[in-house]
Amino acid sequence: MSKLFVNTMNPVSGDYIDISGSVRVTGSLTVTGTLNARAKDVVVSSNTITLGDAASDVTTVTGQLTASHGLTSTQDALFNKNVTLGNATSDVTTATGQLTASIGLAVPDDKMLRFGNATGGDAFLTYDEAGVNRFIISSSLG
Repeated sequence: MSKLFVNTMNPVSGDYIDISGSVRVTGSLTVTGTLNARAKDVVVSSNTITLGDAASDVTTVTGQLTASHGLTSTQDALFNKNVTLGNATSDVTTATGQLTASIGLAVPDDKMLRFGNATGGDAFLTYDEAGVNRFIISSSLG
């Protein structure tokens, strides 16, 4: 393998310096301007990745975004389409603050809306479609 030592590269014709094959950079890579990376896959191994350097910066993900170890936001989040929380009936979604349903709330037939704790609660509302076909209001008369 041969080595190429370069202090400055200026293309003689055109705007590009073409390199065929792999390029390895040891140390830092600084790009001034726009970085256009057109690749099938991009793999980044890093402890921390920072996208943007100002609060006004915008990061856009056109495809799917996966966070396999959780997602934390320190600001408000806005979702413009449907949102699914959890993918199994054993999943629990907890709202520690106020939960608002400005258009309404749909509870499927034969499911309970519980007040109190999740295992028994103090009272519940349900529509018993499979059994007596009635709306049931249950409360603790303690």
